[in-house]
Amino acid sequence: MLQQGLAALLILVSSSSLAQDFFNTDSCGQSLGCWTFPTNCKPEECHGIVRWRVEGDKIHLDLQAKDLDNSVDVGRYISVGISEDAIMDNDTVIECIFKGGKTVDTFISYNDHHDNVQLYDASTNLLELVSGARHDERMMCQVILDYGNLRKVQEGERETVKDIREGEWVLIFAQGAADLKTGEKYMHSYYPWSTQELVQFCADCDRSVTVVERTFPQRARRMRK
Repeated sequence: MLQQGLAALLILVSSSSLAQDFFNTDSCGQSLGCWTFPTNCKPEECHGIVRWRVEGDKIHLDLQAKDLDNSVDVGRYISVGISEDAIMDNDTVIECIFKGGKTVDTFISYNDHHDNVQLYDASTNLLELVSGARHDERMMCQVILDYGNLRKVQEGERETVKDIREGEWVLIFAQGAADLKTGEKYMHSYYPWSTQELVQFCADCDRSVTVVERTFPQRARRMRK
């Protein structure tokens, strides 16, 4: 009973501290890599913020966004795609789905042409939801992507998961509505935001803590390196 009480207290304290951390960019360019949009927005006015930190095989990712939908009978989702270009094809996607009862699910998915396919085995083995919340017209989730477990993923799914610790990537952010009970995603409601500069995720490179300054809100288009 005491252990249950302590666990509940820890969750409450954690949720409270995280709520205060919405749209915080104090450590961007120092200990965190960050992408805020629109460009040069003030934290409290940003449409969204993506933050990341590399720690060995693990990439800590924070997704934060304004809740642009006033509907109470549908869930929500926010996602960031990691792409070789800006076409949203053959991309690895990290997504957080906000369902009823304050339930938050997180998945790795894969963009195959016009379809988005959730990778259940990869999500189980590689992705950990640290926290998630939706309130005050904002949504956020913090996840850890652990490539140390990549060998555990079924081969068919493993082949579709990009190792983003290598190479340079375009980030694509999308959000939309989801089924309140099942979490099934609907087509994103707004044009995705995309970086206009390439991002690296590596522990020993300066660009791992870069602050992305060029971005655009329009239909994804091909970008050349």
